[in-house]
Amino acid sequence: NRGGLEYASGDMYIDIDFEDFNDGDAVKGAVFNRRVYDINGNDITASVVAGLQTEYNNPAISVIPNLLFKVGPGHVDSNGEMAGDVNSTVINGDGAAVEVESGKYYALLSGEGVDEIVGVIVAQAADARSPGVIVRETGGFILTRP
Repeated sequence: NRGGLEYASGDMYIDIDFEDFNDGDAVKGAVFNRRVYDINGNDITASVVAGLQTEYNNPAISVIPNLLFKVGPGHVDSNGEMAGDVNSTVINGDGAAVEVESGKYYALLSGEGVDEIVGVIVAQAADARSPGVIVRETGGFILTRP
């Protein structure tokens, strides 16, 4: 059984639609360009990708999949609090989309002119490198509107 601490990084965007999306405010977003590092700061992304290739029988998997916000109405309340689901998928060897990770995001709109978003994402998945091991990714973020 494997254990220990690893670090993750990535880029992120969030789009908020205050005007439409049927009867509520919608949020969409993604964490992309994801990388994983061991406790000593060594980039181990290639081993994570290799594990995904093996687990899902698809040598074409070349990156850690984007962690996507599930889009829908009602994810922003009148206080600027946001919450919703996140997940990532890969295409397996049979050509089917398979969920790899799932979790939640929680965030707040803030700043003068509502130009900042601060929050946290918590997602978990089976570690494709080690059968029976669950990986939990917890990350904080601060986004600023340019």
